[in-house]
Amino acid sequence: MNAVRAQAVQELRRRSGAGMMDCKAALEEAAGDMEKAADVLRTRGLAAAVKKSGRAASQGSIALACDERAGVLMEVNCETDFVARNEQFLRFVSELAQLALAQELVQEEDGLNAEKLAALPWPQDGDGKTDNKIKTAADALAATIGALGENIVLRRVRRMPWPKPGLLGSYMHNSQSARAAPVQCGQIGVLVGLRTELPATPELKTLARGVAMHIAANAPLAADKDGVDEQILQRERAVYRAEAKTQGKPDNLLERIVEGRVQKFYADSVLLQQKFVLDA
Repeated sequence: MNAVRAQAVQELRRRSGAGMMDCKAALEEAAGDMEKAADVLRTRGLAAAVKKSGRAASQGSIALACDERAGVLMEVNCETDFVARNEQFLRFVSELAQLALAQELVQEEDGLNAEKLAALPWPQDGDGKTDNKIKTAADALAATIGALGENIVLRRVRRMPWPKPGLLGSYMHNSQSARAAPVQCGQIGVLVGLRTELPATPELKTLARGVAMHIAANAPLAADKDGVDEQILQRERAVYRAEAKTQGKPDNLLERIVEGRVQKFYADSVLLQQKFVLDA
């Protein structure tokens, strides 16, 4: 396969979501014509993947998977709430999260690389029920799109190793999962790591889960003051200064007023400054 054909295969795969070998075969059958190759894929049951791939995916589910080594949070989007609650969609999301959990992929600054995850081999059922055309996670995604008739997008993935020493805490709000699936799915998921020399007692596990619940409820911007983005602070200070001037506060008191409001901002927006939600 020459360089031009390789580029064509990649482009058809991007447009259709179909597997690499399916795209290659379709292009060969269509003598390299991209549109005809797309029609070939449609006749082979991947029509929905081709036709839906450009539509907005604004619904979906957060998946949370944990084992003794790490935890994974994953966002997978679809077009409608109806599909987001569909058993097949939830099972696909669950299996994809388990695949991400099992991998030692290098995590980039904004999370696991979705393209690398999509290229991973898809687990095959021991009973032979898995479609033999589904070789990779990308193939499984395309098959799910074709079956459900909606665009489905792997939006983002985060993998957190267990702190050493320490433990992970997790929380899923309004958990809804596929039948018999070990992965929790829902609309708000939190994974938090606690570093500690203390043994992982039931009380410490309860604390870790409580912190995760608090984060789900209060959505802090950072764990501590030092973690707040400086641009956010500058913007807040500018707003507070303008408000104080509008209220007619004297110039010699402006900075004191601004700093007082910044401290209130910290209390509202920084995890370690917030009032613990379970004590409220």
